[in-house]
Amino acid sequence: MGRDAKVFIVDKIKPDTPPGAIQLAYLDERDVIVRGFNHNCPCGCGSLSYMGIDRSVNVNTACWTVESGNFRDVSTLTLSPSVGIGSGRGPNGGFHWHGYLENGMFVER
Repeated sequence: MGRDAKVFIVDKIKPDTPPGAIQLAYLDERDVIVRGFNHNCPCGCGSLSYMGIDRSVNVNTACWTVESGNFRDVSTLTLSPSVGIGSGRGPNGGFHWHGYLENGMFVER
């Protein structure tokens, strides 16, 4: 059974923030252009992670593409490619959690 989590926005990510919470990271102080977001592992372990969206400012970080939806209504948000968290900590050295952000849900596969 997958460890899935519905996505929702919070002001600040902490280790005890519920799975699915994301904190938007903006390009500038006007809070207009989202460059990525911080989030906890969808499994609930509390590991923190960052997903870059804007390749022009995330030059040393992996980036994802918004396939559908947007950050104003995260219930429709779909990103690609897949999300892998905690490299080397899973079975056989794989990811601790691996899946997708689809239609506002982190879905483990």
